Amino acid sequence: MHNSIFIEADSKDTFFKRVEELLNDLDVQYEFLKFDNDFLSIELWRNIEKIIYQRPAYGKQKKVISVFVGSLKEETQNAMLKSLEEMPEFNIFYFGSYDKDQLLDTILSRVYVMADNKDINELLLNFSTKNKEQVVKDLMDKIKDGKDFYILQVVDFILGKLRSDLCKNKHTIKTLLHIKKHLIEKQVPYSPHIKFIASVLVSCS
Repeated sequence: MHNSIFIEADSKDTFFKRVEELLNDLDVQYEFLKFDNDFLSIELWRNIEKIIYQRPAYGKQKKVISVFVGSLKEETQNAMLKSLEEMPEFNIFYFGSYDKDQLLDTILSRVYVMADNKDINELLLNFSTKNKEQVVKDLMDKIKDGKDFYILQVVDFILGKLRSDLCKNKHTIKTLLHIKKHLIEKQVPYSPHIKFIASVLVSCS
């Protein structure tokens, strides 16, 4: 399960309502922490960062941290990268804002951008290497639904998960790259994942 999730929302109320809906499906005891700020400064992020690395309260299995911000500077986003990259497994980190386009590509590559398609979200959030073949099959079915941008997000997410053992997952990755080639030809957003993976696959026997 991906534990750093970005939700684009038209208001902070919409964001926190969406988080609440997602938590309804969480079947473990959790500690909930909420941050709501018009502007996320580096100082505030450093305070949140300290909380990120603290284990959940006694008796709780997870810590849910939800942060909604109106805006944030590039320097703050750069400060966030390490924590997003190394998010402790006991956390579920929800990050929201009005517009994902204000976020750096390096931030977006470290979080799952929540789609507005419930079926696709379910595919991604419950993905594991054990069910990868079924997920790919479902993707090929859903590519006909017209949600090309969100399909691309799912493909990128899975490629990121499989890149630790490219040769072992060669067949699945080739199928995903085929799907991605189709999407790129349709001029949907492009991701740097494909160049890295395609180059490494060449060395796979």
